[in-house]
Formats: sequence, structure tokens, C-alpha cells
Amino acid sequence: MPRFVMTYLNMVEALNYRVGRLAMWSLFALMGVLAWGAVARAGFSPQIWTDEMAQFLLMGYFMLGGAYSLQMGSAVRMDLLYDRWSDKTKAAVDCITIFTLIAYLGVLLWGGIESTQFALEYRMTFRQDVVVDITCFRKLGHNEQDTPSLTQPLMYKKIAAHPGTRKIYADRLSAQ
Repeated sequence: MPRFVMTYLNMVEALNYRVGRLAMWSLFALMGVLAWGAVARAGFSPQIWTDEMAQFLLMGYFMLGGAYSLQMGSAVRMDLLYDRWSDKTKAAVDCITIFTLIAYLGVLLWGGIESTQFALEYRMTFRQDVVVDITCFRKLGHNEQDTPSLTQPLMYKKIAAHPGTRKIYADRLSAQ
């Protein structure tokens, strides 16, 4: 392999190592944000930014730390059969997987384009934006069995006082 290619690869691997180590330490920032969010929910007004910040930190950790894990050989693999297959079978399965992924992403792109076209046509016809107003919550928590009022008392006081979707919709229908 040419010397400049090897130099480039060594530089990329060194950069990947440093970025991976930084991503590994970012887990402490993620734990801090999650701890603050839990304390804020239990003690006083819940902080909206903590959930989004935790998601951003986790995505950064995943995206930046993934290559580092592969470089160090510490990635968790679920290949019960893959190692036993021949190179030809592996290539065929990889092609099927990639084409399936591309088809799925194509369907998502098509749906996004259709939605955008609908919104633009609506805007041109009615001279107002398309707004979907969605308010949703679970009255009994994430799995409908736990009691989130212990960890989020202020929010669930408001939810308990909320009339609910059926009542709001019934009132709206009866008012027409």
C-alpha cells in the first residue's frame, strides 16, 4: 500500500482514538444531566431541556464512540450464524440487508416528500400554514402501571386535573 495512504489511515485511527476517548468521558456528562433531570422532576418544576440534552449526548456518544468500540474490538456482536457462513453467503446476506435498508429509507423519503407537497399545496390553496396540534400524555405513566406522581408530582397534579381527550372531544362535538 502506498506510504501516503498508510499515513492517512494512521492519522484517521489516531483521531478516532482521541475522539472515542472523549466520547467515553461524555458519559459522565450524560449521567449528570440525567441526575439533574431526576432531581428536578422529584423536587421542583421539571426541566424540559434535560431530556433533549440527554438524547443529544447519547447520540453523540453512540456516533462518536461506535467507531472507537470497533477499533478496540469491544463491540457487542449478535452473529450466531454469520461467522459460520462462507464469504459468498456473508456477501449475499449483506447485500439483501443493505438493499432492504435502502428500500425502507426510500419509503421514508417518499412519505416525507408527499407530506411536504401536501403542506405546500395547502399553503397555496388556503393561505395559511398546516399546523397539527397534538397534546398527549399518559395518565398512568409510561407502561400504565407505575405511579409517576412519585417522581413527577407537579406535572401529574396538572394531568390529574386535566379532563381527558374523550371529554374535550365530546364537549367540542356537543358545542357544534
